[in-house]
Amino acid sequence: MPQPAPGRRRRPSAVAVALAVSGVLMMAGCGDDPAIADRDRGGGPIGDPGGDQQLRAPEPEGNQLSHEEMREALEEHFGEATITDTDDVLPGLRDLDTELQRLRVAPQECKQYVVESASPLPDGSLVAHAVQAGSVGGSEDSGGSGDSEDSEDTGSGSVEATVYTFAEWESADALLSGEQDGVALCDTYTATRPSGEEDGEPPVTEVTVEEVSMSSAADASLGLTQELRADGATSHLVAVMLRHGSQVVLVAEAGAEAPEEDEVEDLVEQLQEQAAAVLSDLTGEDLALEDEDDDDEDADEDAGSDEDESDEESGDGDETDQDETDEDETDQDETDQDDS
Repeated sequence: MPQPAPGRRRRPSAVAVALAVSGVLMMAGCGDDPAIADRDRGGGPIGDPGGDQQLRAPEPEGNQLSHEEMREALEEHFGEATITDTDDVLPGLRDLDTELQRLRVAPQECKQYVVESASPLPDGSLVAHAVQAGSVGGSEDSGGSGDSEDSEDTGSGSVEATVYTFAEWESADALLSGEQDGVALCDTYTATRPSGEEDGEPPVTEVTVEEVSMSSAADASLGLTQELRADGATSHLVAVMLRHGSQVVLVAEAGAEAPEEDEVEDLVEQLQEQAAAVLSDLTGEDLALEDEDDDDEDADEDAGSDEDESDEESGDGDETDQDETDEDETDQDETDQDDS
């Protein structure tokens, strides 16, 4: 992860690229999926081990979850999704890192941050990644028995979810806080992948991100919108990242159309609910936010209860006062009779 930048924390940044690994590379002309294949350049499939490259994920350590646990959580909430994990990433990781290193980033001081943010496998992590066609609205009920017609609505973009699991919470916190700190320098930047061809300039990808305020019951959270522009094409993304303990969940919706300003807040809330549901399954803790309407009802009930208790106390006081008055009148009558 990049070193924390000095000064006040500002907007989060290329976490969106991290969840869609090919984001910058695709728009910079690197092919459909640089983590899997790059056959168009004649170099054969990316992923040829060709040395000491690790091809299988290590066993979980410390607080890390297994791939099975992560996959089960994603399948529960993204039943129509295509799910991959660390074992699918490792064969092409070295080649992807090479492609990322070839990127020209401006300003130059953002290079390390952009490269590390775009890596699909942060240091010390195991991952599971789900990709599902359709909008977040169509994917909410897709766990197992969802409406497949909604989830296949490719015109609405796609929903992606990634689980990162670490041996200790400090590493998980570094992933999220690194995104927040890095943007102190790099909330806006450009990335260019040299094509190696003499004719024409390679396309430049312009990236702009903005933080979106959100609430969460998790230990840490961030929400953002992102826009990528390259060669006349534009991609928009809204993402939410939650951390609880040593587990991190990232959920995002991507599409060609930018959501309306008044839609962003609702979309972030829906993404937060999905991320919290997955994270709750992984940690065994209820991380769902209480509904505001329920809070209002509880407050009204408490207020009503207080009023009832106040009325009862007031009634008891009135009865006591009346009893004391009756006793005084009786004593006065007896005194009058004795005088007569």
